[in-house]
Amino acid sequence: MINFRAVSYLVDPTEVFTSLTLIQSIVVIIGMIILLSGSILLFRKFAYQPFEKTDSNAIIKFGSLVISAGLIVIGIRGGVQMLPMNESLVYYSKNNFLNQSAVNPVWHLTYDIYTAGLSTSNPFQKIPDDKADPIVDKLLQVSYETFPQVLTNQRPNIVMIILESFTADVVASLGGDKRTDPNLEKMISEGIFFDSIYSSGTRTDQGIVSVLNGWPATPYHSIMRSSEKSMRLPSLVKTLALQNYTTSFYYGGEGNFSNLDAYCVTQKFNKIISNDNFDPKLGQSRWGVADEFLFDKHFLEISKVKKPFFTTLMTLSNHEPFDVPGEVRITGESEANKFRNSAAYTDACLGDYLKGSNNAMVCQYTFCNCSRPWTSFANATFDS
Repeated sequence: MINFRAVSYLVDPTEVFTSLTLIQSIVVIIGMIILLSGSILLFRKFAYQPFEKTDSNAIIKFGSLVISAGLIVIGIRGGVQMLPMNESLVYYSKNNFLNQSAVNPVWHLTYDIYTAGLSTSNPFQKIPDDKADPIVDKLLQVSYETFPQVLTNQRPNIVMIILESFTADVVASLGGDKRTDPNLEKMISEGIFFDSIYSSGTRTDQGIVSVLNGWPATPYHSIMRSSEKSMRLPSLVKTLALQNYTTSFYYGGEGNFSNLDAYCVTQKFNKIISNDNFDPKLGQSRWGVADEFLFDKHFLEISKVKKPFFTTLMTLSNHEPFDVPGEVRITGESEANKFRNSAAYTDACLGDYLKGSNNAMVCQYTFCNCSRPWTSFANATFDS
């Protein structure tokens, strides 16, 4: 696939042709002439139709214009679904060459230029070295010789749960609303809780890459949207896959959200579950199936997976417009109360999931909470 980086070199064609031999330059020029001439001839022979003047009245012409414009917009976005098309819609194989072959090259080039981040301004504030060095040194200080051993099993099954938009405002242990997270609070009291971890970015796609790849959020551009870049990142998934872990990613929303499917394929997830894998009769919100169905499906399937396994769940119900099913746990029509109610719903789903898992597994918990708005996450490590 041709990308923005390749096209960017055309601003200096002299350098491009300097790297080619005379024969290579001639072949390139002749090839371009043949390609363009052939395309024009084929278009004229099979596609071109001369316009014919019609006597339609103004109303018919206007109606045709509106309908045509609507069809063009639908075609550009790839359908009438909530999210427009991206690479994830055609990524179908573990062989990335086949995935790239399925991508429309013209669309990919346009999309890559759009997402390349063309701004040259520096969005970061730079601290002078004499002030920055002491801060970094303090952050990197280690007060112990070795990291304390937490697990009893050296090859545990690992379940990572990423809670959408679970900010500090809805976590009682961080000074948030005490009504929203009773189940999470119980897990915190029984596990290891990291209360000084802050989110890397402000969007979910930034958070996923931060959690799984340790990649900081970058301005102007989401690395998840660029498969060519994200596939080269080291990740927890790839590391565990090399250790013969079975890997899976569960999400109740559309797999083409921010190029999610393509990202999961390049990160070596063996199994990827998204909205299309759920029964259409289940309750649907604007973003996808409700969290209770996500947890139910995962609980039923994970016990059949080859061990050891690493699996990730990402919830979505605690996301605007906060239309969650079932009982109303926190009343009020304000946006803040709807947000709290959806957080309480997700917490209840999490509690039901872990009550079920406790019947089959011994659980050890590690929690990291992101106090900035995109998500907090809880890692539940199951020792079989």
